[in-house]
Amino acid sequence: MPRLVTRRGASLAEAVVALALGGLVAAAATGALVATTRGLRATLRLAHGARAVRAAALVVASELGAADPAASEAGADLRVLAPRPEFRALRVAAVACAGAADAVTVDTAEAHLLRMPVPGRDSVLAVAVDSAGARWVARALQAIEAASCPVAAPFGAAPGLLLRLVPGADPAPIAVGAPVRVMEPVRLAVAPSQGQQALLLTALAVPRAVAEPVEGPLAAGGLRVAVESVGARAVLRVRVSGAGMQVERLLTSW
Repeated sequence: MPRLVTRRGASLAEAVVALALGGLVAAAATGALVATTRGLRATLRLAHGARAVRAAALVVASELGAADPAASEAGADLRVLAPRPEFRALRVAAVACAGAADAVTVDTAEAHLLRMPVPGRDSVLAVAVDSAGARWVARALQAIEAASCPVAAPFGAAPGLLLRLVPGADPAPIAVGAPVRVMEPVRLAVAPSQGQQALLLTALAVPRAVAEPVEGPLAAGGLRVAVESVGARAVLRVRVSGAGMQVERLLTSW
């Protein structure tokens, strides 16, 4: 009768082979995981870069789009076009409910405020009227105060904001019902910031102002702004590049 032989464990050779196979499988899995992680990081970087380019183009177009392309008695909003645009950026658009040569009150309920006016940093553009007619005037902002605007009964008054101004050479009072624009002189540029190229905004009315990063990363020299003719009208073309792509916006209000 044959004898049954019971094996109590694997041989040393079998164990070595199993360990080697396990190592190969683990190495392959680790390599696949590393490759997947690198691919994911590259995709995220590309998506972040594309978002930054689109956001920067939107910021530039919004800021320049609010500037008045036509020069008025108060001068032109756009001072320098290239390579670094310098212009008066709109911060508040409102209507005067009371006006004088050195002050104007605006109705805050009907105003469009991107931020509160900043004395010493902003200026006020408004329409003044006297015997010589109506014209735009620019006056420096020196203080702001809470105020009210008269409205029809039974409401009595509406919330307002009093803007105290530095009187200019033109003493004409600002007219009631006239448009009022609070403006900030700024510069936009693509320059190094925190180890990358970014869209920077500099407040030109602030002495030794530090350029504030707005969006990034972008390509070096990745901002191009130009006025072009399309048919019988002028348009402003904004190009922002980075992350291997370029976003273009056309401002037809120019």
